[in-house]
Amino acid sequence: MPRGKSRKAVALYVNPGKPAVRRVLPRIVKFLSSYGIEPLGLDSQADDLPRTLPLYSAAELGRRARFALVLGGDARSSRPRAPSAARVSRCWGSASARPVS
Repeated sequence: MPRGKSRKAVALYVNPGKPAVRRVLPRIVKFLSSYGIEPLGLDSQADDLPRTLPLYSAAELGRRARFALVLGGDARSSRPRAPSAARVSRCWGSASARPVS
């Protein structure tokens, strides 16, 4: 494991435009903490995070956290979309190609 990363730290990124994030975030912080996992916040999102969260720059979060949890999804879209045929084609070689197990 790279130096400085903790197995017990998670970077939290939030989309403040999603009302559900404000409802679920305290429960997620409590859940992580109950398992000894330290939730860490992005300093530029301080107004949208619980005051008890340690805040760091994006670069420092990258050094400290083992992975990131993104809450609220993509701010550009309010509903999930299926991948386009072009995207599937780029992934598998053609739109009709399927992975071989």
